Amino acid sequence: MARQKKRTKGQPAFLLIVLPLLALALSGLAIYKGIHYYLTSSDYFRVREVTALGVEDYRYVQMIRDELTGVNIFKVDVARLAGRIRRKFPTFYEVRVRRILPSELRIVAEERLPVAVLEQGRFYLFDADGVALSVVASAEAVRLPLVEGVAGRLPKIKSGFHYGRPELRQALRLADVLARRGDELARRMPSGQQRVRKIVVGPGGQLSFFLGDSLEVKVRDRGFEEQLDLLPAILKNLGSDIGQAAYVDLRPREPVVGMRSGERSGE
Repeated sequence: MARQKKRTKGQPAFLLIVLPLLALALSGLAIYKGIHYYLTSSDYFRVREVTALGVEDYRYVQMIRDELTGVNIFKVDVARLAGRIRRKFPTFYEVRVRRILPSELRIVAEERLPVAVLEQGRFYLFDADGVALSVVASAEAVRLPLVEGVAGRLPKIKSGFHYGRPELRQALRLADVLARRGDELARRMPSGQQRVRKIVVGPGGQLSFFLGDSLEVKVRDRGFEEQLDLLPAILKNLGSDIGQAAYVDLRPREPVVGMRSGERSGE
């Protein structure tokens, strides 16, 4: 009997704690539902404007505008919309969709930038990550280096697909570095031979690129930035003899310049 009395005495204290907490939780839920209902049903939060940065297909953007104008902004699945745009434009590496309250959807797309061209039946633009972007008439048409030595080693190329073959990946990384250093190298070259015209993948993954039509620059398969730091001074030292240079080999500790009439150190 004594134990039963003790339990009875403890129950009111328990209820005094639990009931207010339960009431508070129910009030919070009611407030949340009220706010949610207001946000998702109010005309104030209907989409009135869709802006797109980085998407140049006006008709596609207009189609999205027509589809979403008047829809409650909180009912738009922004992640799903971003994924849908990425599937439509495989050359985009990132798409973000933001709600700008009370009534604007803002689409920001960042496009992959091509660094080289690969010929395999047709001419394909590639970015530095190994993603095929689109088909072009030729490498000359877009003034990008042509990658040689990997054609035929890849499966059928499709725009928007990633190709991770190691020798292609290294060639594209080199092309990316050259794109950033191209102006500096061009200033050292004679007029008409100022562009990196091709990147060659040789046996065993050996890499070289051609400045103009005839000057080959041989590089190791890593540390491109450090190697290219040496090249402008070497080209400057060649001076008027640059047209007689057959190659510059940046792989040894001391670079070597191969002349058509012999060899000499790059220093």
